[in-house]
Amino acid sequence: MKNSIVLSTIIFFIFINLCNSQKNEENPLFIINHIHEDGNRKYGFMNQNGKVVIEPTFDRVYDFQKDLAKVHIDNKKGLINKKGEFLIIGEYQYLYYYDDEDLIHFEKDGKTGFMNKKGEIVIPARKVIIDGFQDGLFKIRVINKHSYKHTYLNMKGDTIIKPTHNYLSSFYENIAFLGRYKNYRLINRKGKIINKLVFEDHKVFSEGLAPVRLNGKWGYINSKGKIIIEPQFDIAYEFKDGLAVARRDNEKYGYINKKGKFVIKPKFDLAYGFNEALASVKIKYNYGYIDKKGNIVIPVKFGDADKFVNGFARVRKNNQHWAMINTKGEYIYNPVNFLTISNFKNNLALVIYGKSYGYIDKKGNFVYVYGDKNDLKIIEKK
Repeated sequence: MKNSIVLSTIIFFIFINLCNSQKNEENPLFIINHIHEDGNRKYGFMNQNGKVVIEPTFDRVYDFQKDLAKVHIDNKKGLINKKGEFLIIGEYQYLYYYDDEDLIHFEKDGKTGFMNKKGEIVIPARKVIIDGFQDGLFKIRVINKHSYKHTYLNMKGDTIIKPTHNYLSSFYENIAFLGRYKNYRLINRKGKIINKLVFEDHKVFSEGLAPVRLNGKWGYINSKGKIIIEPQFDIAYEFKDGLAVARRDNEKYGYINKKGKFVIKPKFDLAYGFNEALASVKIKYNYGYIDKKGNIVIPVKFGDADKFVNGFARVRKNNQHWAMINTKGEYIYNPVNFLTISNFKNNLALVIYGKSYGYIDKKGNFVYVYGDKNDLKIIEKK
C-alpha cells in the first residue's frame, strides 16, 4: 500500500506536468524527486543529460515555463529561475506565470491580481476568479455575494463588457460565444451580438472554424460568424491538420475537409483527430493508426492508442502497461512491467517501473534512474 502511494505521488507531480506540456524548449530541465533521510519526498530538477542542477529541496514543483518554475516550500509558493534562485516567494494561495505576456497571476487573501517578475503589482488584486486566457483577454468570474458574473479583463485590468450571468467562451480573434443551455449567440469585443444566429451548442475554434449545432445537426462557422459548412452531422469535432472527425445519419465515423466533404469514408467505430499526420481509430474492439489518405499504417491491435507527440505515441494492449511506439509502429523498448510512460518532451520521457522511476531517450536508453536499480534488469529493448 505504501509503495502504491509513493508511485501515485510520483505520477501526480511529474507525469501530469509532462503530459500537459509538450512544447520543446532550449536548455530544458526535468522534474526529479528524492526521499530524504527523514522520509520526506522532495523535488528538484535535472538537465537533459541526467545531471541534477537544482537539488531536491522543494515540497512540490511544476515544469518550467520559459525561464521560471512554480515551487512550494514551507507552506509558501514561489517562482524560481533555472539556477534555483527565487524571484518571487510568499504566502500565496496560487501563482501562475503567463510566459507569453511575462505576467504573474497571484491569489492572496481571497483576491486575484497580477504582477511582473520584480514583484511589482501591474493589475491590483480584486475578488475575481480567472477561468482562462486567450488573445490578450482573461476570462473571469466576478464574485458578487453568493453568485458569479462572467466578463473579460484586458491587460490593463479593465473589464471590456458588462458582467453577465450568462456563459462566456474565450475569444477567438474578435468573436466569442455568449448564452445559456441551447441558446448561444456570437458577440464582438464590445459585447455586442454580431448576427441573428442562435446555436444549440458549440465547440472551440480550431484552424479558423468552430463546430456549432443548429436544429439538432452540427456544422461549422468561421471567425466572422458565417456558416461555412451547413449543419448536417450528428457529431462533428474540431479541425486538426486540415481534417475533422464527423458522423452523419448514425453511421460510422469518418473525416471531412473544410468543404464538408468526406475525404476518408465513414468506416470507424471511433476516430480521433490527426496529429503529426497520423490519427488513432477504432475498429470493433481495437485501435490502430491511419494516414491522411485513410490507409491503416499501424495495425489495429491496441486496447488504447494516444495521439503522436514529437514522433512517438503511447499505446497498450488490453489492460497491460503502457508502451511507446514510433511512427512505424515499432516499440522502443519491451513494455512488460512498466507502470506507465509519459509522452516525449525535449527528447526524454518519464517511465515508472517496479518501485523506481527514470527518464529514457528516444532509443530507450536511461539517462536518469532513481530507486531500486535492480528494476533495470527487467528492461529488454526490442
